[in-house]
Amino acid sequence: YVLLHHVLGGVDNRSGAWAYVIGGMGAVSEAIAKSARIHGAEIFVEQEVADILVDDGAVQGVRLANGKEIHART
Repeated sequence: YVLLHHVLGGVDNRSGAWAYVIGGMGAVSEAIAKSARIHGAEIFVEQEVADILVDDGAVQGVRLANGKEIHART
């Protein structure tokens, strides 16, 4: 699909244009994670979410499969 999109569609309004991310696609997610951490986010990986904690229609956090609760900062 991506190849077809680049050949038929276009990037930057140019048909047949190619674009690559320097460092590969992993570099995109790493840049997003880095920015999130700089702004105070904690990133948890390989954690199974057992429940989404909702109060008055708003998500307040999550409960992990191991029982740990992570609450949103407000």
